[in-house]
Amino acid sequence: MEDEKTQFLTELKELLAKYNAAIYDGDGTCVYIEVDGESLRYSTDELTAISSENVFEYDKDWYV
Repeated sequence: MEDEKTQFLTELKELLAKYNAAIYDGDGTCVYIEVDGESLRYSTDELTAISSENVFEYDKDWYV
């Protein structure tokens, strides 16, 4: 049986592939989740971690 870390990474890998997505660090002040060419920006000044509770709290006024 796989451990939880392996299960999580496997599911994340499948989601990233399914939605042609990536997660990356901006310039040290933000984190981006890119989904099929559209980026969602999360300011690290206001957010310390992206979680299930706050995943919709991206910078809605910011556009690529």
